Amino acid sequence: MRRAATAAKLREATQRETRMRITRIIVPVDGSEPAKRAIALAAGLAAPAGAACVLVHVRTRFGADIVPEQLVSASERILSEAEALARAAGAARIEKVTEFGDPATRILEVAAREDGAGTMVAMGRRGLGRIGRLLMGSVSTKVAQLATQPCLVVP
Repeated sequence: MRRAATAAKLREATQRETRMRITRIIVPVDGSEPAKRAIALAAGLAAPAGAACVLVHVRTRFGADIVPEQLVSASERILSEAEALARAAGAARIEKVTEFGDPATRILEVAAREDGAGTMVAMGRRGLGRIGRLLMGSVSTKVAQLATQPCLVVP
């Protein structure tokens, strides 16, 4: 009898936790195919919930305040393409954010700023080439391990 009551309480607690209402989905974008799949999935989740898709592109700084014009235009292009993909997948509320620095660190900082009961992160599993992953490690792995929000990693 006692075991059945404990199991019922556990089921009830689990059901409450799985009913999270999504209000914001942080979507790191870099123009890669996995990132594009993450955008489509995040937009598909956001649309029926009325949630905002927060598209985040992280640029690496070169020097103190020097950001070459080519990087700026590439960042704008990546965010514009990501916005078009999100709209095509049904997202109505879209925000674009550009950050500078280490991608994993900055994504975690954006997620922390947006933190709330309904915030989650959806990101592609890979974005860097093989050499970049060897030198820097996987951004998605770092984010998934350190995020305080639910994190969805898309292959």
